[in-house]
Formats: sequence, structure tokens, C-alpha cells
Amino acid sequence: MDILLKSLGCRLNEAELEHWAQGFVASGHKITTNQDKADLVVINTCAVTQEASRKSRKLIRQSQRTNPKAKLVVSGCYTHLSPDITDEIAGIDLVVPNDKKDDLVNIVQRELLPDAMPVLATESDSSALFIRGRNRAFIKIQDGCRYRCAFCIVTVARGEERSRAMKNII
Repeated sequence: MDILLKSLGCRLNEAELEHWAQGFVASGHKITTNQDKADLVVINTCAVTQEASRKSRKLIRQSQRTNPKAKLVVSGCYTHLSPDITDEIAGIDLVVPNDKKDDLVNIVQRELLPDAMPVLATESDSSALFIRGRNRAFIKIQDGCRYRCAFCIVTVARGEERSRAMKNII
């Protein structure tokens, strides 16, 4: 299955996209950069500003219009702060909440993809990072925030600060 991954916002969203790309590739799927060819589109949204929320809505609608046959999965801060997103935007097949993002690949496979997927052979030097046209990887060390600044929505959208263990990062 060809999967297109898109992200808006912070580097943390990019790190999550890389994690998902690796998970999908390990499960026998192929990452694509061609929206028309994608069987599944996964969008990691942002809502740190009103403009970011607007761009998230626009990207979701645009993705659905460009390839209406593709399954559409959305996650991220915008979806967390707009729980009625499936009522306001048509065509979303699955919403994965922020607290379940680490398990997105398994959730998508369980909820949307056929039971028996063929395992694809991948070349040893192929990387989901490079397939997506990136030349830098981000490593997710922490999620959430411990502060509750009056102007910032991150704590509401991503929850309390949680750090990964050093051995897992390395």
C-alpha cells in the first residue's frame, strides 16, 4: 500500500512522521510523495496559532479533494483541540488522538487496512526519511510541556511534559 505522510507545525510533528514512516515501511508498506498515487494519506496537524489551525483544515480538505479514493487519517494538535473535526470536515476516515500517536501505525492497520498485507522487499539503503525527500531526521525526546503560558496552547494540545528514557533515544 502506498502511504503519503504530511505534517504541519513543529519539529516534533516531523519526528512523529519519521517514526510513522519507519513503522509503515517495516510493516510492508511503501512511502510515497505522490498524492495521486497514495492509498492512504496521514496528516499530522498543528494548532499553535489560528493560522496553523486554518492551514491544518485547508490541508485536510485539499488532500481529500486531490485524492478522494485514498483513506484519510488525521492526528495532531488541531484534531485534539477540535474533537468535532469529523463533523466539520467531510472525508476523514480516522482520527488518532495525540495520546495515541505513538501507536498510530498499529491503529491504522487495525482500523483501516486489510488483514493480510503483502510484505514488500526494501533495499537496505532505502530510508523512509529519504523517500520523503528529507535529509535531516528529528528525534522525539519529549512531548508536552510543563508550563501553562497564557498565550500558548501546547500544554492543552499535547498534555503534560513526558520524556523518553535515554536508552530508548539512543
